[in-house]
Amino acid sequence: MINADTNHEIIITSGGTEANNWIINSSVKNFLKNSTPVAKPHIITTNIEHPSIREPLLRLSAEENNETPIDVCVTFVSVSKKTGCVAAEDIMDAMRADTCLITVMMANNETGVIQPIREIGANLAKINAQRVANGLPKVGFHCDAAQAIGKVEVDVQDLRLDYLTIVGH
Repeated sequence: MINADTNHEIIITSGGTEANNWIINSSVKNFLKNSTPVAKPHIITTNIEHPSIREPLLRLSAEENNETPIDVCVTFVSVSKKTGCVAAEDIMDAMRADTCLITVMMANNETGVIQPIREIGANLAKINAQRVANGLPKVGFHCDAAQAIGKVEVDVQDLRLDYLTIVGH
């Protein structure tokens, strides 16, 4: 249904919130582990994300636990007030050398507006090729498709997604 390899590319969790948290936290931890010198991880998202994305990002951007301070910079890109859609170029313009993840929902759970995931994925693939050539790590691309799956085509290869979360409901 999503054009993924069922033997290597699908992980089942208890729900969408757990999967979204896992992707965010794993991206930050992987960035910190592989960043030399240790830089502050940067994540790009939109201002209309589901709370299962927005809340962990807000928590990580302000959190300091007792063992290790986790200081994440988050850029919330605004959607158009007329269309409810984010511009792919605005997402790309928010990129920095320390960006480790872009996370954009496919279909908004309140308005139903479909975001330009395919365009973001195509643009990011070009940027990632340049990043790798310059010795920088690739930026992961995540899409929460909970409200899109079964309603619109969701092909992880075509959309150039690294991570996709969907839910059983």
